[in-house]
Amino acid sequence: MLAAAIESIENMDQIKAQEVLNIEKKVNRLDRTAREANLQRMNSGASDPSTGIYFLDYISNLEKIGDHLSNVGIAVKREFHFGTEEEG
Repeated sequence: MLAAAIESIENMDQIKAQEVLNIEKKVNRLDRTAREANLQRMNSGASDPSTGIYFLDYISNLEKIGDHLSNVGIAVKREFHFGTEEEG
């Protein structure tokens, strides 16, 4: 997802931007699945509650990264022009 986001910015590539957005949908599904499985493990006693909390924090951070990268994809799709170093 990161590689596609970088390529979409570098080349203002609409196809790569759409790829980023498609991956974000997968990330969201994986996030929900992982949360549900983690809660089931915690409720059944198969997982230590403190470990489960760390896991939830970890996947929340990964999902946030996905959200930020999808914002890049949206910006490219809308043809937002990123400033260059020469422009200051």
